[in-house]
Amino acid sequence: MFIQYTICVLIILLFWMTKNEKRKRNFILPLSFLIITVFFAIRYNYGLDYWSYYKYYETGRTVEEVGGEIRGTGETWFYHFMNFFPRFSDFIIAHTIFVFSSLYYVTRKWMSSQYYPLFFFLILTMSVLCFNWISALRSTMAASVLWIAFDLFYIEKKRWLPYMGMVVAASFFHTSALIFLILPLLDILILKVQPIVLFAIVVVGLLSTMFFTEEIYEMFLSRNEFLGETYEEHLGSVQGYSIFGLIHNSILLFPSFYVITRKNLFSGPNSRIYVLAVFVIIVRSFRLDFHGRMSAYLFIYVIFALAQVLPKLKRQDKILCMVPLLIWCFYGIYLFYMTMLLNEHTVYSEGNYLHYHTIFEPSIMP
Repeated sequence: MFIQYTICVLIILLFWMTKNEKRKRNFILPLSFLIITVFFAIRYNYGLDYWSYYKYYETGRTVEEVGGEIRGTGETWFYHFMNFFPRFSDFIIAHTIFVFSSLYYVTRKWMSSQYYPLFFFLILTMSVLCFNWISALRSTMAASVLWIAFDLFYIEKKRWLPYMGMVVAASFFHTSALIFLILPLLDILILKVQPIVLFAIVVVGLLSTMFFTEEIYEMFLSRNEFLGETYEEHLGSVQGYSIFGLIHNSILLFPSFYVITRKNLFSGPNSRIYVLAVFVIIVRSFRLDFHGRMSAYLFIYVIFALAQVLPKLKRQDKILCMVPLLIWCFYGIYLFYMTMLLNEHTVYSEGNYLHYHTIFEPSIMP
């Protein structure tokens, strides 16, 4: 993880040392994405789900041998797709290139160059994004398809039929992507409802999940038989926030408030960025992201929205918006290092997944 944060600092310094905005956009940005793509592409045993996917690859996706349960045709196809690659590391490289190429495309198109350092700081320090999600291979593939779907068929021009087709395609990688099928309805509602009402919904979501998380999950899953069967196993592990957890997650209410209540700063295609940001914030507040699955990846649209809002805020509001978010990120770094310290000798499957290794030093994988 130290290497990851060193890369983060290096990228931020590159942007700060480059004064020319065009050079930032055309040279430093692609260079930065190249660096993090190489970093994650050559990883070995790094991330929570690394070995779980390798076991499917190694056994030819024989579920009985692995001791898991295939959830849907799309997941089966995904494991067959992995087997096209002669080595698991080859698949990891191809997967990483696809994910970060998609992310580079939407970032370059929808974010102002002056906020590139903020973008890289957030995606490389938010552990749920950089550590957990990069090893959740199906989820990141689904997120990449959604990023492209938003760009091609939603943000600039609303073409709902091909958009829904791509959402369904994304759901073949991970069924949680299906939640974005309701976006056409939310598009109208979010733009019409008063921002303060939307923020009140977020607060209610955060408070209600402290006491009624399992009930909210059950109510949501009961609306769809397929989703209910797919995610029923999560109900037993879903718990409400502790007081400390509530305080920790409440920190994000500050940047959320400024994004939601500054709707007037978004116009034209950027109004779609607003809708996506608000949607992700609401989903996260009600914890309908199934252990951080799709909402974590789509948090990039909250970052895009912040880049629209920050230049228009007064200095005091900028501080109230950004300081809590930075505290949240730095606290996440602290927790991760505490976990590393407590698990220094803990072995996860065939290796210690907390420490970064590369494919040049494999101990097990061919």
